[in-house]
Amino acid sequence: GQTLEALPVAPPPKPQPLTEEELKHLEEEEEDTLRELRIFLRDVTHRLAIDRRFRAFTKPVDLQEVPDYHAVIKQPMDLSTVLFKIDSHQYLTAGDFLKDIDLICSNALEYNPDQDPGGRLIRHRACCLRDTAYSIVKGEINEDFDLLCEEIKESRERRGCSSSKYAPPFCMVTPGHTKADAEHSDRTEMTLAPLDASTPLSNGKS
Repeated sequence: GQTLEALPVAPPPKPQPLTEEELKHLEEEEEDTLRELRIFLRDVTHRLAIDRRFRAFTKPVDLQEVPDYHAVIKQPMDLSTVLFKIDSHQYLTAGDFLKDIDLICSNALEYNPDQDPGGRLIRHRACCLRDTAYSIVKGEINEDFDLLCEEIKESRERRGCSSSKYAPPFCMVTPGHTKADAEHSDRTEMTLAPLDASTPLSNGKS
């Protein structure tokens, strides 16, 4: 019998580019979701920052106290920087946020030797910080919401869309360059001052 030639499989049709109006609608929907993510991440960060055990991780390491820190740690991270990244729309998923919590922990483990008691305590607290953050996020985030954030991240990467275009304008200034920024960073430090876990928060969720 005659052998049938295999026909080449037609490539799937390329999706039609979105109209300007469709794109605007999509971006607004994405922003509604990401706003909820930011509110959640601020709340998680705040709960970590007011825990006395995590006081060492609330702001950047003081280079006057540890001048060799940058020689050892190439990518410093702390909770006030995490808050700045939330405000400047740099996290599109809870996973991105947890990567920076991992970084705080791994930096502490790398810099602080386990031979001395002070170093051991910081290492222990860094591990507690990581476990606490993961426990809160995994325990409280809705799985469907988490998937939606992941899809938004992938979609924006495909579209070559910069998330910072939605960020408030103050976030595009390097912190500390203007008086307003200095005041902003002072306020950040005040909100990060560790309180007793039993102290009620006057402003509720931040």
